[in-house]
Amino acid sequence: MRNKQFTSGILVNTVFFVLIMIISGTSCSHSGYKKLEDSDEFSISSIYIFGEGFSLAKYRTNFSFYGRNISGITLIKKLDNSYRVVSMSELGMKYFDFEFPFDENKSEIIHYIMEPMNKKLLVKMLVRDIGMLFYLPEVNSSKVRISDDSIYSLKKNTLNYLFCSKGQVFEITRNSRPVSSGKVMVVSGKAGNDTPVSIAIDNGKTGCEFDLIEDKRSNNNLKSL
Repeated sequence: MRNKQFTSGILVNTVFFVLIMIISGTSCSHSGYKKLEDSDEFSISSIYIFGEGFSLAKYRTNFSFYGRNISGITLIKKLDNSYRVVSMSELGMKYFDFEFPFDENKSEIIHYIMEPMNKKLLVKMLVRDIGMLFYLPEVNSSKVRISDDSIYSLKKNTLNYLFCSKGQVFEITRNSRPVSSGKVMVVSGKAGNDTPVSIAIDNGKTGCEFDLIEDKRSNNNLKSL
């Protein structure tokens, strides 16, 4: 009798575990989205967060690292062949200075990072997360999904990209297990001029927020770079 109860308990627990795994595998997937049909008008050739007209933006920034927070100003500038990202305190003390080449086959350049932040894992996460703003997947219409309210979804590896009919990406989520680790990676509002109004990157233990202060679309010299 005791063995029968023990066996029944194992069976119940196994079924419960399988259900959890099924939920985990589908909760961050393309649920609610369907493949594009011939009748769907789709003319998007590329997706973006910073558009073609973007030149320079200044953001008020807050970084969180394992329960610790630092705030300041971040400058993002589009150069001839790369994006330059410089973050500093409001008094001008530089936190880091990264450069992201347009060519994804080239490595990111770390021009500077302050010593308290110069930890291998932390630097890797910062470069990866900020790089997501610039390195977006190529659009293949056969892989694009569409929702009933005309929101498009594109998946690449473990990331899901949501974008509107103009190709502007407004959310990126990581599709992973368990469900609690599927954090929202990027959420950005649009100023209507190719520059995000706000960006939030959440990795659970680390994250950063960018709120737009100033946006320039002309040819500007950024002396601090």
